Amino acid sequence: MRTLTIALVALVVAVAAPAQDARVNQFIGDFEKAMAADNFNEMQTLVKQGGDTVKFSFIAYEAQWCAAVAANRAADKTQREKFLETLAKVSSLTQKDDFCKERLLWLKGLPPEAIAKKAELDEALNTGATLYGRADRERQDKAWDPVIEHFTKFIGMAQAIPDVYWEMVGCFYLGDAHKGKLEYFESCYWYKKAAAVGLAAKFNAFVNAFGFLDKAARAAKDGNFREDFIEVALPVAEAKAKWKTRVEEAAKAPAEGAGAPKIANAPANLPPPANVHTMKLEWVDADKSKISALTGGRPAFTTWYQTNAHWYFWSAIGFKGGDKAKLPFLPGEHDLRNDKGKVLLDPDGAGKGSEEQMKIPQKAEIVSFKGRKYNDGTVGDVHVRMVEGPYQYKIMGAGGAREP
Repeated sequence: MRTLTIALVALVVAVAAPAQDARVNQFIGDFEKAMAADNFNEMQTLVKQGGDTVKFSFIAYEAQWCAAVAANRAADKTQREKFLETLAKVSSLTQKDDFCKERLLWLKGLPPEAIAKKAELDEALNTGATLYGRADRERQDKAWDPVIEHFTKFIGMAQAIPDVYWEMVGCFYLGDAHKGKLEYFESCYWYKKAAAVGLAAKFNAFVNAFGFLDKAARAAKDGNFREDFIEVALPVAEAKAKWKTRVEEAAKAPAEGAGAPKIANAPANLPPPANVHTMKLEWVDADKSKISALTGGRPAFTTWYQTNAHWYFWSAIGFKGGDKAKLPFLPGEHDLRNDKGKVLLDPDGAGKGSEEQMKIPQKAEIVSFKGRKYNDGTVGDVHVRMVEGPYQYKIMGAGGAREP
């Protein structure tokens, strides 16, 4: 059975999560060898070159220590505790960073019942990662529901210990899962929540490594809403209701500088006021980009980064034979169906019209969708670069590839 992978392109800044697993395993193996040889210089070199991988390795190894303690494996506990103590010492001396040292003190101070809960948390993480991997492969809305349910419980387990690091990671997984369902508000909320939890615990290195705030901004951009009104101190449902109220209040307020009273409790980091243009601006549908030099001496200052960005982000959709999917960028009701390798588009939604076979180009080309109806009732054409995977590309000097 053939699986189709379609790449869709939009002008945004792409941020990828760090791929740490291979580096962590390599670091742990090399550090254990250096310990066995009692080679302190080699340990220092590994830590100096390891960067954030040192912290990720400590976190991975502490789970094994908790499992040994919970199972009363005394020799295993001693061996793993020696590794953690040595890594914490070398990290503190070499990186001038006490994260591992402080984390070890916290671990040793946990009561037996909390350590047992941490061992259960590690097992729950493995289960959740399996659910996540399955949903990421299937790319169907329903596949993400078990992931969301699992990591909602996972966060509660972490809070019961309490273990702020794994609470932060649980929030991150929920952000990714809601992104998979194209639920951009919830995705943005959980990414921001992950950042807030991490920064409050001074886990700045992890917040930066995972790119929580960049991912939140990306979700807000994809969902076309303001993220600065989202209050992550509230539960997600309450935060969404309050966000909606604040957006409505902001929409009713006069423009800045008009002498109108400010909104109560309005955030201080609002975006700049809209440009005041001296020339008429209009939207024009175009099949091909047309670029020309700005002439006439007119100043050009654009406040929104969408109009300044030079980056292409490829969003992939994969679905098996007989499955249906939707294009996240395409407004209005519609359905895509994989019919034995042929992509069939029902432009008006299931049962409302005849299906049309889409010709997905082998090289990235503009594909146009005529007369699409937006949520506000307006109708317009949508133009997007599409390509059938696997593919390689190079646009504006930057390139990449995607395998199926």
